[in-house]
Amino acid sequence: MIKIAVCDDIYYIRDEIKKKLLDFSFQKNEDFSVDEYGSGEQMLASGQQYDLIFMDYEFGDGKKNGIETAREIRKRNKRVNIIFLTSYATMVFDSFEVGTFRFLVKPIDDGKFKKAMLDFLRLTENDTYIRLKIDGENHMINMNEIIYIEGNGKNCTLHLNRGHGEILEYKSMLSSVEEMLSDYKKMYRCHKSFIVNFDYIYKYNRTEIELNTGETVLISRRKYNEFCELYTRQLFE
Repeated sequence: MIKIAVCDDIYYIRDEIKKKLLDFSFQKNEDFSVDEYGSGEQMLASGQQYDLIFMDYEFGDGKKNGIETAREIRKRNKRVNIIFLTSYATMVFDSFEVGTFRFLVKPIDDGKFKKAMLDFLRLTENDTYIRLKIDGENHMINMNEIIYIEGNGKNCTLHLNRGHGEILEYKSMLSSVEEMLSDYKKMYRCHKSFIVNFDYIYKYNRTEIELNTGETVLISRRKYNEFCELYTRQLFE
């Protein structure tokens, strides 16, 4: 499921975008969840992480503008795509500093909206995702966001690089998850209880791996040599 936020202080704008997203989801058979917020402060306070955000450029009543809100979002999630909404096309240049994905001018043209969404979907196709069913809902997890996975019997805990760290509990044995990740060369099962993402390794020794989050995971002695070989190979690819 792709998580989308619509952040605008005008209700009918939020409603218009939600209707466009609903139509687009039917046309392309995509699964979206959409949350709406009347201000940047509301969205930041929610603590939610999104794949795509439609962000109003200018909020009234002394609220944070879209650029200020986007700066705060970028501190928590550098991968989220942001589409700015504005009535003034000249505002586009101010949005470059926060890595804007697209810029739509109000009133929003149907063709330009569809083009932005198609470009977004093409962009996500370049990433590698796994689909996990958690508490009855399908979650699309970007492999690049997985720091490490911890197995505990018939359950796994996914530690993700989202905001201040997000944890997902998944009902499956670690061996099953390992099989799902087999084509993704950056993930390695270094211990009977841990799978680690090479991208997050800070340092290691024969008994443990320290991640750049400050956390540590165990490494099996019998896997140490193979780990060193694969990790070194990954560094040079």
